[in-house]
Amino acid sequence: MRRLVLWLAVLMAGPVIAASVTLDDQQSFYQLGTAAEFLVDPDWTLTLDDVLTKPHQEQFRPVQEVVPNFGFSKSAYWLRVPIINHSTRRDWLFEIGWPHVDFIDLYWQTDKGFSHHQSGAQMKFSEREVDYRHFVFFLPIEPKETRWLYLRVGANSTLQVPMRWWTPVDFFSQIVAEQMVLGIFFGMLLALALYNLLLYFSMRDKSTLYYVWFVFSMILFFASVNGFGNQYLWPESPGLDEVLAPLILVNGMVSFLFFSTSYLGISQFHLKLYHWLLLVAVMALSFSALSPIWIDHG
Repeated sequence: MRRLVLWLAVLMAGPVIAASVTLDDQQSFYQLGTAAEFLVDPDWTLTLDDVLTKPHQEQFRPVQEVVPNFGFSKSAYWLRVPIINHSTRRDWLFEIGWPHVDFIDLYWQTDKGFSHHQSGAQMKFSEREVDYRHFVFFLPIEPKETRWLYLRVGANSTLQVPMRWWTPVDFFSQIVAEQMVLGIFFGMLLALALYNLLLYFSMRDKSTLYYVWFVFSMILFFASVNGFGNQYLWPESPGLDEVLAPLILVNGMVSFLFFSTSYLGISQFHLKLYHWLLLVAVMALSFSALSPIWIDHG
């Protein structure tokens, strides 16, 4: 009841719409960043009921970026965007296009108040509304309606929140094209790694094995950074990409170091430099092995 009263207050005397996203039948994709406003919640204590009160409504500030980027911060951030539907469509999709937003609370205005949706990289992949590497939500809005979208987001790493609004047809068409391009990219890397692995078995050249190690490390790193790790490799282990990404990256650098020293034969003409490079590699591997201890999961 209290939330319903607050919602009515927002509707009747709520925030002035300084910027908004207006939907029409000619456009099927919208960037919401420049229409958004944000509020910092340093202690993660604000609820939607708090945010809907007039004192907090007056504290929202314009984002003024296509992609809101809050850097490394332990604070939670509230974002709000007004959506005005001048189209004849009812069904729309909202996407947060960054796979490393750890905590997402989405509140979508309805006739009965606000519906609540939860997601984020710290939740199992099977709990997402749409089977996709980014975070996607079905948010219906009737023609000629104006609705408010509120988000509370936070991350253990850098926090950026690309907010996109799609028609379902165009969104899933974009996924098909994207999957095709990325499939070719990862397929080429995998073919390169397997080809060189076969070369190693026939030639027994250590530099070839180091190169295979490097390529496999890059495949895993790109998969982790782009959200494919969460989608395909460890879907039931939320947060694992945060642990693996630095470990995989350092392993890739070390494997490239081993490949370079072996291919160039540094140990044969500069033994001291070779020993120094080995020391750097061992130190890098040691630090990367300890990286899970240093990651603060909040």
